[in-house]
Amino acid sequence: MKNNTGLDLRQIIKNYRTIRLMSQKDLAESWEIPQRAISRWEQSARSNPSIESLLHISSGLNLSIDELIEQTFVNEEEDTSNAKN
Repeated sequence: MKNNTGLDLRQIIKNYRTIRLMSQKDLAESWEIPQRAISRWEQSARSNPSIESLLHISSGLNLSIDELIEQTFVNEEEDTSNAKN
């Protein structure tokens, strides 16, 4: 699901966390943000990270903001492509 910015960060955040066998609490602590923020981002397409939170996300994923957005759009294009097939 896409939020109103057109970005779908939910799966990227959840994949990052699950690949590293981290709980939402572990991830929140490492990113220095509230656990409820991680939960909202993973569960609701209507919940948008703030600019400050995007900085934490990109830093935590070792990506620049540009790379994070680019990766998100690539994932969306692949999903659209797969849906057409």
